[in-house]
Formats: sequence, C-alpha cells, structure tokens
Amino acid sequence: LCLLSACTEPKAKTSNPKHYSNDGLSFNYPENWKVTEDEKISNLRYISVETPGSAIVFFQFHGMANDMPLLEYSQAFSEGAKEVTSVASFSSPIFNEFSENRIEEKVSITVLYQTIPLIREYLKFTYDDDVCFLMFQVAEEDLKNTKNGFDLIVDSLEYGGSN
Repeated sequence: LCLLSACTEPKAKTSNPKHYSNDGLSFNYPENWKVTEDEKISNLRYISVETPGSAIVFFQFHGMANDMPLLEYSQAFSEGAKEVTSVASFSSPIFNEFSENRIEEKVSITVLYQTIPLIREYLKFTYDDDVCFLMFQVAEEDLKNTKNGFDLIVDSLEYGGSN
C-alpha cells in the first residue's frame, strides 16, 4: 500500500512506450505502467491504467446522452471516491477550472492518522457519438514522476468510436 507508506512513485518510463489499442481507442503509455481494466457495461466504457506505485489513470466513455459539464463530472467523481473509501476521511476538495475541458482538484485523504495530499486532473474529450472523461490521480509529492506519463497518454490519445 504505497499510498500510505513512505515509498516514492517510480518515474514514468516514456522513452520506449507501450501502445494500447482496443475497440476504436488507442494511446501510448509508459513501459512501466499497465492497463488493468477495459470494460463495457451498456453504453459506458471504463479503462484503468495503473502505475507501479499508487497513481492511476481512469477513462470513462459515455454516449452523448450522458454528457455533462466537466466541473459537474469532477465533483461527482470526487464525491463518489469519498463514498467508496469508507476507511478514510477527505478534506474539502478545491477545484481549479483551467478551461471547460481541463480541471484540477486538490484534496487530502487521511488514513490511520496519515494525511496524503492528492491531485486529480480531469480532462474532457468530445467525439461524434461519445464523450470521454479522463482522470489522473496521484499523490502531490509524486506528480513530478508521473506527469510526463499522463501527458504521453493525453498527447497520443485517439478515438474512432466503439464498434
């Protein structure tokens, strides 16, 4: 449980990235990260990419009928994270809206008397029939080791719709 210990997130290895491609979605990601989930439920699709530490990248694809402003999605995600993490307490989140398609959230989680400041970055991409919400979560102290990996995913992201 690296998030709650003194270990540091390993640096994202981006010099020889891996490539992920499935059902109309493709992106590059660091060679020391792994895609751990790609699941479709009705018109929702969830994809998770995990680092060797505790950072995570989470994609959520919805049909346009379920579109919403990114701030609303970010607030709902943050509230949902609190609800599913019953052994922890969270500080009040602070949302910085850089654009209608990019928001940063700063929040702290406290577990067993240890408080970890987290950063979540949310992005929104709109396609013909779908909307993609992309969330990146990392302990604030580990952002320097993971940001280039997250940028690699975002910069290489391509989506042609699901089959």
